[in-house]
Amino acid sequence: MGSWVCLPSGVGGVTVSGALPRRALSVLLLKSPISLLPSYQFHHNRRRVCASASSGAKELQQQQYVRSPDLVALEYADLNLTHKISEELGHVRIRQHVNPLSSSLSVPVEVPDWNQVFRDPTLPLMVDIGCGSGRFLIWLAKRNLVMRNYLGLEIRKKLVKRAEFWVKDLALSNIYFMFANATTSFQQLVSTYPGPLMLVSILCPDPYFKKRHHKRRVVQKPLVDSIVNNLMPSGQVFMQSDVLEVALDMRNQFDSQPQVLKHIHEIDSSVLCDTEGWVLSNPMGIRTEREIHAEFEGAKIYRRIYQKQISSTMLMLRLKISVKACPLLHSITTVSFSTSASASPSISTVDLLDSYTVTPPIQPWPRRLHPKRLIYLITREPNLDLALQIFHHASKFHPGFSHNYHTYHAILNRLSRSRAFHPKIDPLLSDLSNSGIKCSEDLFITLIRNFGVLGRPKLSFKTFLDIPKFGAQRSAKSLNALLNALVQNHEYGLVHSVFKNCGERFGVRPNVFTCNILIKALCQKDDVETALKVLDEMPAMGFVPDVVTYTTVLGGYVSRGDMVGAKRVFGEVLDRGWHPDATTYTILMDGFVKQGKLVDAVKVMDEMEENKVGPNEVTYGVMIEAYCKAKKSGEAVNLLNDMLEKRYIPSSALCCKVIDVLCHEGKAEDGSELWKRLLKNNCTPDNAISSTLIYWLCKEGKVWEAKKLFNQFKTDLIPGVMTYNMLIAGLCEVGELCEAGRLWDDMVEKGCAPNAFTYNMLIKGFCKIGKAEEGIRILEEMLDKGCLPNKSTYGMLIEGLCDLRKEAEVTKVISLAMSNGDIKSASWDLLLTKFVGDLDTGGAVMDKILVENVN
Repeated sequence: MGSWVCLPSGVGGVTVSGALPRRALSVLLLKSPISLLPSYQFHHNRRRVCASASSGAKELQQQQYVRSPDLVALEYADLNLTHKISEELGHVRIRQHVNPLSSSLSVPVEVPDWNQVFRDPTLPLMVDIGCGSGRFLIWLAKRNLVMRNYLGLEIRKKLVKRAEFWVKDLALSNIYFMFANATTSFQQLVSTYPGPLMLVSILCPDPYFKKRHHKRRVVQKPLVDSIVNNLMPSGQVFMQSDVLEVALDMRNQFDSQPQVLKHIHEIDSSVLCDTEGWVLSNPMGIRTEREIHAEFEGAKIYRRIYQKQISSTMLMLRLKISVKACPLLHSITTVSFSTSASASPSISTVDLLDSYTVTPPIQPWPRRLHPKRLIYLITREPNLDLALQIFHHASKFHPGFSHNYHTYHAILNRLSRSRAFHPKIDPLLSDLSNSGIKCSEDLFITLIRNFGVLGRPKLSFKTFLDIPKFGAQRSAKSLNALLNALVQNHEYGLVHSVFKNCGERFGVRPNVFTCNILIKALCQKDDVETALKVLDEMPAMGFVPDVVTYTTVLGGYVSRGDMVGAKRVFGEVLDRGWHPDATTYTILMDGFVKQGKLVDAVKVMDEMEENKVGPNEVTYGVMIEAYCKAKKSGEAVNLLNDMLEKRYIPSSALCCKVIDVLCHEGKAEDGSELWKRLLKNNCTPDNAISSTLIYWLCKEGKVWEAKKLFNQFKTDLIPGVMTYNMLIAGLCEVGELCEAGRLWDDMVEKGCAPNAFTYNMLIKGFCKIGKAEEGIRILEEMLDKGCLPNKSTYGMLIEGLCDLRKEAEVTKVISLAMSNGDIKSASWDLLLTKFVGDLDTGGAVMDKILVENVN
């Protein structure tokens, strides 16, 4: 029996008589304002109700109208947060005190990838230390979706899990909760955040009344120093407590930084404070849960707001800023420094300059900056736009800093590897040219290679031509980089043209590597004859062909399928006394494999071992694929084991081919053991391999072995739809529909949407055990989910229902099919032969179905 309270008529605009249980009262308080007030009026009226509850708290307690939890529910009613979120957590009970000095909380947490956490990690950040249930922060985040990000730190893990569920349920991308001890983790987290730290709130922290426990209080000098150092200029700290002793302790800690932090009433006289400097009203627009409880009990809330002041260095920097628009204007934040609301309306030019301050693109910006430190910041920054801002900010706004060759090299390397930043490169190169910095050819080789990888051979050529403009000399290194870029992009004609004119026009003498690149281009063009001519002319040019030269020509013959010519070139290598390397042998083996001559490929590999040339990763891949193609699983597994002993990691595709061969030979269990061993050797988990193994185990009737294997693989990767489908199909085949249903639930919970195959397997399973009518429910759900049945879905279900002589159910299925336009000729044939076979009775049924659907 729940306790009962009296509710006067008219509360929340609803007339109620008699007594209501507290649960009913809570629901009424939660729902009635939403249903009776327009959305634009609700929050204002709700706050008025809460305020009246706060002012008359004692009277309310005496009359037992409401409890403080009811007021909390009312305060956050428009969030519509659910309380029971999972079987694991259920209704979360709050543990009031957690020892922050315990060993488990003394290690800083791992910094998350901010690009994954927030949609836009450059937005200003608010951090709530000790966020509790998180409702307060969620309410703020929901109303500031595009203006700022919110980070909640809490040391009670269950509360964090529930808050994470709420955030996911509300689909908020600007808020994140972390299980963390702020004392040990705040500095590490905030210092890596890309955007500025705008606000830190510490609201009603644990008081720890006993003197010996004061060291557990969250506001200690190290945390205060970290907040002050990371807070952006004009950023604020908001603290409050309903315990005067705790509020005084926090005030003393923050008052110890008078040169950096100023109380808000010293900056803005419009903020109302009492005689002791406590802010009279909550500035956040909503109260925290503890604040609601305290005010309901008649307690006073002690609040302080501090604002970070701008240093003299920053003031000097502001005076140097021009009002004229520039590309970096977006990095300048307007901040008002007026200490009075009655500022003069006329603003001089100096006043206008003083209204701007430069905000560094990342926080915290290093106080001492040198080129190596800047290069570190640029290379570790994942956001390329932000990396460019860091580069410009250092030279324009950091005192005494100037770029050198290495800083330009770092930023140009970052930009040239991205397709989106080509327009940004020319201005940087122009700045480099005007700076008088002495350049090396290596910078331009980097650009040439990067442009070649991105498929921009013209940019590579232009960069090669521009090298002398920067006071650098072209050499064979940059020439070879250009030729390789041209070969990568199949500009074979241009390769030959550049090679012919390299001395006369570009002043570069080629070397043997240049000739090898030309031969490579000719062989890829399938012009092996010209490649041989270049090979013959190399001695006359003063170059001695090497193993790479002959290997390139050999590859040309292999690509053409001329293994006789390839063997001849291979013999020339041996005749000249050179030792072919693993690449030479591998190319020859690959040629034999492509022609189906596995025996010849094996002979080449044996010869390779006799000459003590170790196979490389490519060699193993070529031969393992050859054995798999020839259905020789034993040899493929032996070679794979040899590959693992040499510490080579096979690709997922190669592993899949070996396992597939084993499964085709009826050795699914051997394939399973092999895959487990490969995973232990750092092979990448692969859903295709898992699905293959599960399929073959189920096909052999070893469904529970497949289920066990599935559970083991779940720890390494998130199963895909195909993997789930294979196991569900196997379970349905043996009649384990309950287990298949549990797997279905797990599939949906993991975010994998069932497809037509999944639904068909369940329908087939029910039909197989004689419960075809259950398949109708699955069909209806399938249609509701927008998953279109295929041609076998209706036929399979109709056949199952016909076998059971379920005439009414068959009629329903046919009606569903006709209403969705999915009835196929195969289904009609089945219906006519099995269900409407008796023309006397079946014809009437068909007439009825057709008439109903026409109507």
